[in-house]
Amino acid sequence: MVIQSWLGAQGSSLTPEELDRFRVGWKAYIARGVAPSRRLQRAFDSMSRSLLSSDPDCRQHKPPIVVLEAFDRLLASDAEIREKRHTDAEDTKALDLTLRAAMAEGRIAAEKEVQPKAPTLDSDCWMHDAPTAR
Repeated sequence: MVIQSWLGAQGSSLTPEELDRFRVGWKAYIARGVAPSRRLQRAFDSMSRSLLSSDPDCRQHKPPIVVLEAFDRLLASDAEIREKRHTDAEDTKALDLTLRAAMAEGRIAAEKEVQPKAPTLDSDCWMHDAPTAR
């Protein structure tokens, strides 16, 4: 029902335009490389790489999230989808912490290298107002 609504399908048979929209949306779904289940992830990785090498623009199409979720349900059970999302969330948290630590270490090292020197007071210009205009 979700996919039919997205396609604007009125009848039981899809029109050529509706089929084309489905094809473009499906390619964009696969190109994301995010499988709905852990058992499909390697296949999605492979298909995504292959698809992106042959059609790099396929990622520009963005089906609505409800359509992406409907595509997920075509390929995996609700339990598999929940498990994969939980695993992905945990992996993302771990990666985020790793990246934050690396960024912090990089910033600390960069600040030590580029730390500006404090201004020296070799003249008394710091203590006076700006000179008056002539």
